[in-house]
Amino acid sequence: MTWFLVYTQAQKESLARRHLEAQGFHIYLPQYRKRRRHARRIDTVLAPLFPRYLFVKFDPQRDRWRSINGTFGVQYVLSEGPQPTPIPDEIVAAIRRQEEGGIVQIREHSFKKGQRLRVVTGPFADLEGLFECTDDAHRIVLLMEFMGRVVPTRFPVDAVSADGGDDQDQPD
Repeated sequence: MTWFLVYTQAQKESLARRHLEAQGFHIYLPQYRKRRRHARRIDTVLAPLFPRYLFVKFDPQRDRWRSINGTFGVQYVLSEGPQPTPIPDEIVAAIRRQEEGGIVQIREHSFKKGQRLRVVTGPFADLEGLFECTDDAHRIVLLMEFMGRVVPTRFPVDAVSADGGDDQDQPD
């Protein structure tokens, strides 16, 4: 059996999972703890690691996989032409290795507001900015200067580095 990706209706990942499991499919919906702000309160909820996607394991030669497309909460199985697109087992295994108690652990950081950070990967590599905060998706928000304006820019935690240690530059 092989893993495949299913694209769900907006915010219907859990509904799709329940209905697919009721049909006998093996489902993997990786989740992480997300901070949520609502009515001046901050709480933590479980949220899909990949919004609108879940993994389904089946044998396309043996299983009636086309029924997945008609399942409540599902938009469609990702396919190339008439055949579903397989996902390597290593991808699912890598995500599961980051779990503790069935919840994917997002790497935290120890940056301080106003700390100067350098982008180490991607198109902004070697540019610097001031750490502002971490957003609800656990991405780093840097204040970066572009064309005379300070712009909040988001990066994965692994894409930034504090090369100056603990020295802090305060924003103007």
